[in-house]
Amino acid sequence: MAPAERRIGQELIEAQKRGELARRDHHPGSVPSGDTAPATHEEIGITRKQAHEFRQMAEVSDDDVDETMAEARGAGKPARKAAFKRKVIAKAQGRGLMAC
Repeated sequence: MAPAERRIGQELIEAQKRGELARRDHHPGSVPSGDTAPATHEEIGITRKQAHEFRQMAEVSDDDVDETMAEARGAGKPARKAAFKRKVIAKAQGRGLMAC
């Protein structure tokens, strides 16, 4: 499940960059005439909380995904979402973005 959520997070980020998905700082009602308003999270069927979690998962690097998947295989268990989240938290703490 975590790799799929990571991919969704990557798509959400790209959709916002392309202007296809509304951003928090861009109210969908403030669109120049003739342009289509960007979709909201609600319109695409996800909550803001889910979007946040998906974006967090998108921060996991390919190397971290490979490492986490290998660790799970080595333990004979499926890779868990919590293992990927630990990678995100560790990176954020390394950048000084989260308190320990």
